[in-house]
Amino acid sequence: MILKSFYRKKTTKIYLLIFILIFTILGVVLIGKNRYIEKINEDFSDSFIYFSSDSLLNLTDIEGAVELKKAIKADIYFYTYNDEKNIGEYEAIIPNILKGSFALNDYIELNVGNTSISLRVKDYYEHESVTPIIYLNKESLEKLIGYSGKYSYILKIKEWNKHEEISEILFNTYHTDPFIFNVSKSNIDLSQTVKKYSTYAYIIIGIFVIVSVFTVYNIISDEKKKNYIYRSLGYSKFKILVNLIYNIASLFVLSLIGSGILVLIISGMLK
Repeated sequence: MILKSFYRKKTTKIYLLIFILIFTILGVVLIGKNRYIEKINEDFSDSFIYFSSDSLLNLTDIEGAVELKKAIKADIYFYTYNDEKNIGEYEAIIPNILKGSFALNDYIELNVGNTSISLRVKDYYEHESVTPIIYLNKESLEKLIGYSGKYSYILKIKEWNKHEEISEILFNTYHTDPFIFNVSKSNIDLSQTVKKYSTYAYIIIGIFVIVSVFTVYNIISDEKKKNYIYRSLGYSKFKILVNLIYNIASLFVLSLIGSGILVLIISGMLK
């Protein structure tokens, strides 16, 4: 009965519409931001962070990591393993962009620590964009790591627009100077767009907090005027308080449900 009377008020309907509007705008902004993040990840899918550590690390040790592979950097190339390719000891499979530099059965000479290594070019692998990654088998890579005297990794992250932030964390945590291999499939920089969407989201959240405080204050003030009526009907102070909390909570829940439906509709239209 009290809930029905709460939603019969014109002010309650206005509050409901305002919150639905705020939540809907916030939802659309967050969806837009996530789509731009996905475009950045796709555009920079061949990018990675290379860093060293004194200890052996796992993928779970680094927040935001989606792939962590042991690797060695020598000259301008990065050597790592590939289990899907049949590679023998001290054999290498190189990207097709290096065909002009290395023929099949040529040798790549590299120095790791104080040791000189020769790798025979076994095959090429196709790759659309520029990549400095050369594949070995695990046993050969482990030997190179042993010669280097340290653990080094190629790290791929969930959101490439955060690569500078993650590089700083690696620097502070492992006291290493990360190398960022940053290659884009296009010349479009969307990182500033993502930052703008983040700013919009913070502004909307700020507006939501202000409007929420104003709304809750007004609802409490309005309900206080009716307390004597509820008391005359036999409601205890505790029951009145519970109903007040229930009314306010239902306002936010209904707003979220309404805005969620609208966001789904808008999202479907934008696909």
